[in-house]
Amino acid sequence: MFGRRDASPAGRLIDVTLFVSHFCAERFAAVEKMELVPPRYRVLYNPVDTDLFGTLTPKPEERDYGRPVFGRVSRADPGKWSVIALESLLYVREVVPNFVFLVIGGTDEARDFVARHDLGRNVRFLPPVASDADLAAFFNSLSFSTHANDTGESFGLVIAEAMAAGLPVITHPCPGLKDNAQLELVRDAETGLIAEGAEAYARAIVRLLREPELCRSLGAAGQERVRKLFRVQDIVRRLESVYEEALGMA
Repeated sequence: MFGRRDASPAGRLIDVTLFVSHFCAERFAAVEKMELVPPRYRVLYNPVDTDLFGTLTPKPEERDYGRPVFGRVSRADPGKWSVIALESLLYVREVVPNFVFLVIGGTDEARDFVARHDLGRNVRFLPPVASDADLAAFFNSLSFSTHANDTGESFGLVIAEAMAAGLPVITHPCPGLKDNAQLELVRDAETGLIAEGAEAYARAIVRLLREPELCRSLGAAGQERVRKLFRVQDIVRRLESVYEEALGMA
């Protein structure tokens, strides 16, 4: 949001309100029962260093998508998890028993689930990453990325970063009045897969494990989409224009 100091007793007035996704803007409009008319209201996506991830990760045409390895990264926060991220693994194990699921941001609940269901040979909990280079190295160990949390995303930076690395992403819708920008980033069967419920989520995982060329096409399309929409240099230029316009309103 941008504002200006005004001589009136009201103090600061907001000139421009920016939303990090169209989902955020639409939900705000629905909750507040108002029409969002530009240029007062507009969407400016969060920036992603697509050039860096493109440099630190192999091109989709060169990446090995045939390894039975997938993963997820988040904060170690229960709010960043959905039970389908874990329950789906039980279905996957029945079909692809040698899969490996790499996890950054594992919660106590996730570790307990893995122990109770004897998934220790399949699930590996890793320490947090300290840099984009570390994150890129993590992505390089995967054939695709999975995202599942019941809160949803107002933008979904880790999804966009995985796509910038050339990885397809599996995600799911969040019911009710919750964040769902993950569905704005991931286009079903174009840049990843969208699945509702643990069994459908497991089927999506198995499909990508069995179809490396599908992973390749989804990963390439996702990488191109991220470069088009979220490239940091382009977002900075757009933000500069917003500042210049706002300053001209003063």
